[in-house]
Amino acid sequence: MEIRTALIDDIKGIQTVGRLSWNDTYGVFRSDAYIAYGLEQWWSSQYLENSIQSENHVLLVAESAPEIIGVAENQYLNETSAILWKLYVLKAHRGKGIGTALIEESIRRLSSTVESYYTEYDSQNERVAAFYESRGFEFNRLEKSQFHDEVITSVYIKRDLRG
Repeated sequence: MEIRTALIDDIKGIQTVGRLSWNDTYGVFRSDAYIAYGLEQWWSSQYLENSIQSENHVLLVAESAPEIIGVAENQYLNETSAILWKLYVLKAHRGKGIGTALIEESIRRLSSTVESYYTEYDSQNERVAAFYESRGFEFNRLEKSQFHDEVITSVYIKRDLRG
C-alpha cells in the first residue's frame, strides 16, 4: 500500500471510494436523498479536480495497485489550522491501519505552522468517535444543520499538533 498525492487521473477511483463508503457508512442512519446530495456536492469530478489543484487543499490517496482504497482530504483554514474533511477507507481494507496512516501522512504534509488539526463526523456515526479519540482528537464543538427533514449534528474535534 502506498499513500501519495491525488492526481486528476485518480478521480474515478476516489469517487468509487466515496460512493461505496458513503453508502456503507451513512446508509444506516441517513436518507438516500442525503447520501445522493453529499456525493454530488463533495465527490463530483469538478469538486475533486478543484481540490486536487488547490493550494489550500491536501488530497491524498491510499493505493493498493491498481486500486485506490482510501482517501484523505485536508483544507487549510488559516495559517495555524487545518481540517480533515474526508477520511474514508473501503470496508474490505478497514482495520489495517490505513486510516491512521492517512491521518499521519496528512499531518506530515501540512505546513509546519499548523498547530490545530480539526475534523468532524456525524454524531450518529458512533464507530468513528472512538477511532478519532484513540488518535489524539478531543471534542471541540457541536454544529447542527438541516437537510430537508433531517437534523444533522456534526461533532467537531481537534488534535493539537504543537507537541
